[in-house]
Amino acid sequence: MKIPRQCIICLLAFPLLWVTQVKFFNLRYDLSANINAECPWCIQDYSDSHESYINFNILKSFINSDRLLLSYLALVRAIYYYGEQALVSGDYNALYDMLDQSISLDPEWDYPYQYGALLLPISGPDIEGGYDLVEQATERFSDDWRFWFIKGYYEMKYFDDNLKASKSFFMAFQKPGSPRYLAFLAATLSDKASQDKLTEFILRESLKFFPSGEERKRILDRLEK
Repeated sequence: MKIPRQCIICLLAFPLLWVTQVKFFNLRYDLSANINAECPWCIQDYSDSHESYINFNILKSFINSDRLLLSYLALVRAIYYYGEQALVSGDYNALYDMLDQSISLDPEWDYPYQYGALLLPISGPDIEGGYDLVEQATERFSDDWRFWFIKGYYEMKYFDDNLKASKSFFMAFQKPGSPRYLAFLAATLSDKASQDKLTEFILRESLKFFPSGEERKRILDRLEK
């Protein structure tokens, strides 16, 4: 009986694959290492190990057809890093770089932007890093109201800039699926910034989105005042 050529190749390749995987496992997870009592499931000496992880730039040349997969793996690494640091040291210095790498692998995937925008301000904190990711997101996903909303939140809460926040919230309001209250929030912040002309513009433009109802009446009442 003649053994198919494919079976011979598989039989020869399997031992090599097995040895390679076992070797990688031993290198990646040193079973002889001491257990960290504060975080038993954490990789030991992780403070420097994020630099020695798989080089995604090299992998890109091999898996160019599935950049989303690489971006996902990079994000999983960032999430693991965040979780471990929250349990152990609270040092998130590498988080922005890890998220930036995930984004560079697949810029069209929106989750790393969201993750970074929400976590970076409370991790470190790195407000500038979070705002940078939000600005990138508003450029790449310009029709997604959520990123304009987060941008306005940064400007209102962290930068105390009511004028910029008003413009961002109004941009969010004009995008599909946005909450209708954003029009009133934008107008209120514009009022606080003493920008009467901008407030009037926001209210008049908002009328186009409220052909009838209580919201339209509220806007007309504010314009009369």
